[in-house]
Amino acid sequence: LPFLVLTANATTDARSMCEEAGADAFLTKPVDSRQLLRQVTSLTGIQAQYESAREKDRESRTVAFDPELLLELSAIRDTPGALEEIIELFVTSATELQQNMKTDLQDDDLQAFKDHAHALKGSAANIGANRVADVCHKAKALRAGNFESSGETLLKVLAKEFSAFQKKYAEFITARNKDKTKRKDR
Repeated sequence: LPFLVLTANATTDARSMCEEAGADAFLTKPVDSRQLLRQVTSLTGIQAQYESAREKDRESRTVAFDPELLLELSAIRDTPGALEEIIELFVTSATELQQNMKTDLQDDDLQAFKDHAHALKGSAANIGANRVADVCHKAKALRAGNFESSGETLLKVLAKEFSAFQKKYAEFITARNKDKTKRKDR
């Protein structure tokens, strides 16, 4: 297990003592949360997984799935299956919100459609489903005069981007599990 020291003692003697004790990293208080997260991701090997996934999607300005946010969440909640649980909750909620948006379109309820799109945009952005969030953001521009045709188009694009997110997430989890197996076998 990686050994990270958090201390208020910033002296070189304290650092030396920690290194002698086998510390892999040393941070002084007050700790910047981003710096702490970078250390945790680096020490746990998550950083390599992130870099690998990020490199594959670099060609695209906006990626279907940006694992950085999800990895940060899993580093905070470091329990087996945390990533899978977070995504399962998102997929369930996103599926329900998309169904609500279809019903809103059928009922010609523009405001409810926008509200459901806004809710989906927030949860998608929080877990790194960037293109899903971008599509939902476009719902703000819908007007009563073009709601039926534009709403239908938006739902079709949303379904496509949601499917792309699920595919990219599955690829990421497969690569992550292979990497875990390799590290375990060493």
